[in-house]
Amino acid sequence: MKQKDAVKAISLSLMKNKLVKAFFSEIKKANIHH
Repeated sequence: MKQKDAVKAISLSLMKNKLVKAFFSEIKKANIHH
């Protein structure tokens, strides 16, 4: 059970990192256009 929870936490954090990176890259694009 603990191992599965750890895997879930890791995958969630990776997903969050991807979303954050995509979010910031979109902001950078918007800033460049303005």
